[in-house]
Amino acid sequence: MPQRDFEGGTFNAAYDWRPTGKLTLIAAAQKGISTSEQINIGFVLVKGVALRPALRLTDKVNIAGAFEYSNREYRSDPALALGVVPNRTDRVRSAAVTASYRPIRTVTLQMALLHETRSSTAAFGDYAANVVSVTARIGF
Repeated sequence: MPQRDFEGGTFNAAYDWRPTGKLTLIAAAQKGISTSEQINIGFVLVKGVALRPALRLTDKVNIAGAFEYSNREYRSDPALALGVVPNRTDRVRSAAVTASYRPIRTVTLQMALLHETRSSTAAFGDYAANVVSVTARIGF
């Protein structure tokens, strides 16, 4: 089915700016095929932008944020090619903040808050989610 063919350019670009020794700001943009989504042996074309600030408060404490927006076009679904289902497009927005504490070199404790919304052209595809996570990591 020719609808499953993808022709076009892709890119993934990021710019890291470090105005001070403690502050980092990353701006990113992308257009490409999603590596984590596959619907009915099709593909998802993702176009998105992100802004990720990070602040090292001390040698042991970091605060980071992430603000992301993406547009996802679900392509090459066989039912779409046959006209059985309409073309699906999702818009995903997310904002997150992460605090990490490293009491010793091999131990990291993290707490993260995430708010994400999706608006979709698919029936019942919209959602809003709030996620809290707590992580402990021991490295060797």
